[in-house]
Amino acid sequence: GTTFCTGDTIVVQATSSVPPSFYEFWINTSFIASSTTSVFTPTDIQTINGGDRIRVTVGSPGGCSATTSLTLIENIIVPSGTISTTAATICVGDIPPVLEGPLGTASGTIEYQWQESATNLAGSFTPLGTVSTTGTFTPTTGLTTTTYFRRQIQSELNGLVCFDLGPSVKITVSAPPTGVLAGTSVSSGTVTAASSLTICAGEEVRFLASGGASYEFFIGNLSVQASSTSDTFTSTTLANNNKVYARIYNAAGCFSTTGSITIIEGPAPVVGLTRTLGTTFCTGDTIVVQATSSV
Repeated sequence: GTTFCTGDTIVVQATSSVPPSFYEFWINTSFIASSTTSVFTPTDIQTINGGDRIRVTVGSPGGCSATTSLTLIENIIVPSGTISTTAATICVGDIPPVLEGPLGTASGTIEYQWQESATNLAGSFTPLGTVSTTGTFTPTTGLTTTTYFRRQIQSELNGLVCFDLGPSVKITVSAPPTGVLAGTSVSSGTVTAASSLTICAGEEVRFLASGGASYEFFIGNLSVQASSTSDTFTSTTLANNNKVYARIYNAAGCFSTTGSITIIEGPAPVVGLTRTLGTTFCTGDTIVVQATSSV
């Protein structure tokens, strides 16, 4: 047909009711070539735009000639703008935010097809959902690997569908850090999660997290030290069966949770101190006392 996509190679075929002696081809008012072949590729000569007229004059052996022409219609697509998003980095399993961008324009009826790829290489993109008239894409599935998204715009004019690919946007998927939590008390030394730590009532316990950019500490479901760059948490008020753990955050805000350290409060001994002869003594006596303990 006479409609073509921008950049297409255009080939025209001249026909004649009698055996021709020559063909003369023109682009608009410019004479291009005289040939004995009926096939002409105007895009080999110059760029063809919508509205350009291709003309051929065919001569017969008897010296007669006839001329005909066709006017080409370009299905022009003006590329759409860069895709925008509220987040270029997400955590593993998170659903990407809405992807959108300025809409394109075209000579025909416009529709869009979103595509994704793990490599951003030509031929690696696969379609997402169906073709639609909206230029916005709302993902519904979480990502586990870094993914590229792009938007294909298509224009249908006179039954011919033309395509243009917009630039891709990269959504980086950040893996959570692998963190370690250690707890130390004077009475029992140092243990790492997940394990238990025996302490005395009121004893200071020091917890040290590692492996991240920031840290948040919890006792049970209660956050007891907000996320910060401090990797240390200390307490003298821990009770029996308290479970202490930490969230380890990376620079992107993705986190992992350590195992917990369970506090075991050791029994306090019942102490006795006695003297066989009582608490009264004579000046100069040798005094002997006896200590006792329940543990």
